[in-house]
Amino acid sequence: MKVTTTAIFFFLAATALAAPAPALADDLTNRQIPTARVQLTNEITGRNANAEIRLDGVAYAVSNLYASSPIVDNSVFLTISIALTAGLANPVECTLRSSTGDPLSRLTSRRTYSKLGSNPYALTPVDLTTATITCNSCQSCQAY
Repeated sequence: MKVTTTAIFFFLAATALAAPAPALADDLTNRQIPTARVQLTNEITGRNANAEIRLDGVAYAVSNLYASSPIVDNSVFLTISIALTAGLANPVECTLRSSTGDPLSRLTSRRTYSKLGSNPYALTPVDLTTATITCNSCQSCQAY
């Protein structure tokens, strides 16, 4: 009887140790990354498009985010303004950059709209075909 009880004990212990560990609720692979909705608009044509951008600090190509949207015309993305339209419950910062990395616009939870281009009084479309957008969740976002 001792041998049988001991064998059963070791069998159950080995089985318990061989079982996969239960997944933790905070497992990073299962957590959803929040997003912000960024709208690009061409006020001359009346076209606009939205994209959900993850708040993960990764630079996403405008040409990929808005590839099948109304703002693309012959593979060119002409835009006059950019706006944060959703996902503003927490502090957010999104930066639109040219292909050379120069900032074209910076939006925050407090500054949600920006007209693009160098002339603040003219509606001049800006080509964003090679531009990128990066969004972050941040605690120290500053409006300017």
